[in-house]
Amino acid sequence: MCRGSCYRLIVLAATKMCHVCATIVHIVMNVSVRDLRNSTADVVAAVRAGELVTLTVNRDPVADIVPHSEQRDPWVASAVLRDIVREAPADEGLLTDLADVRGALVEDV
Repeated sequence: MCRGSCYRLIVLAATKMCHVCATIVHIVMNVSVRDLRNSTADVVAAVRAGELVTLTVNRDPVADIVPHSEQRDPWVASAVLRDIVREAPADEGLLTDLADVRGALVEDV
């Protein structure tokens, strides 16, 4: 039997468990800290492929490694921003409060 990368893939594949969430089936790969250390590239490749990985210590789950998801763009169109301000305007006393603390040090507030 091969003891190279194909052996590691067989060991990792043997530790998969299936969790059902609503109607979506998530395949979770359980990986021990030792397997992660010895097969980091294989685990990263699995995560890049969309697999969910649970990191275990003595078979106890300690962390989840999940594929990265891009966060939404923090910038919004000016028309959207105007709508937000129109629907939820600032507190009427905000400008007065800001004028009171303008120029003050943080420690003084």
